Amino acid sequence: MTAQAQSVEVEAEHNSNSLIYKIAPWGTAVKSLYDAGAKVISSRDLADARIALGSQSSVSANGSYTKEGFIYVADQKPLVVAESPLLDVMLARGASDAHKAESEVFYDAKDVFAQLDEDANKAPQDRRVLRLKKDKSYSVPTNRFGEDELALFLFKDRATAYGTFLRSNDIKDMPVWVVDKSYIDKQGSPFVRQLWLHRLDVDNQSVVYGDNGDLDMSNRVRGVRPSVASEARVRSAESTGQVSENSELAYDPAQISEYQTILQEVRKGDRAASDLEQVLEFINGLPVKK
Repeated sequence: MTAQAQSVEVEAEHNSNSLIYKIAPWGTAVKSLYDAGAKVISSRDLADARIALGSQSSVSANGSYTKEGFIYVADQKPLVVAESPLLDVMLARGASDAHKAESEVFYDAKDVFAQLDEDANKAPQDRRVLRLKKDKSYSVPTNRFGEDELALFLFKDRATAYGTFLRSNDIKDMPVWVVDKSYIDKQGSPFVRQLWLHRLDVDNQSVVYGDNGDLDMSNRVRGVRPSVASEARVRSAESTGQVSENSELAYDPAQISEYQTILQEVRKGDRAASDLEQVLEFINGLPVKK
């Protein structure tokens, strides 16, 4: 393991994964996470960890950059991408340098617009690119995460549960901050900003920062990698062709309770049958003994 890989910090264990982080400028942090065998965390996985580990946990008490990004184009509403171009190591380093020079990370967005067209008829949670409906900052009520396009795009199958979690912690709205339109229109080319998901905070309410221009500053970047126990199980399964009866399963009691509630409410007619897709996705992801 390299010195960079050793310099990351383990924050928590969740769903057979280790949540690790690096506090450093974006380019340095991304490289350190990759060297440690991790991927930059998604907003969905960060929300899921917050729900499972609670509002007093480190993952809730500290914000983080996530793998999503915002792309700004003159005379266009902001675009949100599921995989930021700045996840590339070279572009990540360039982003830190650009922000240090008080410049932007300019990007040819042709591929993004092509993906936007391809995703036009997909559900928000299945898209790779989402165009916001507004060109200025706004807020999403946390009790509407299950129907809001951005919440579904970011938090996917955990959107409703994350909204409920935020609301239970006195966060009634989630602000979404974007770059001012007049500034965007003055730029000569499309540019990228990395998404920052703020901590649970009744003042700033777990803001989705789409306007953060500080990738040169030392901030928290979280990553997800298989835990040691999980890696051992994978090696065992690969060598034997089966999953051990004593394997630690990749779910927790809170998840089971949630899916049981969905089944019960659908049976009573209090919930749409389409919500059974969440249960099916969960079941399909369970380990299978052969």
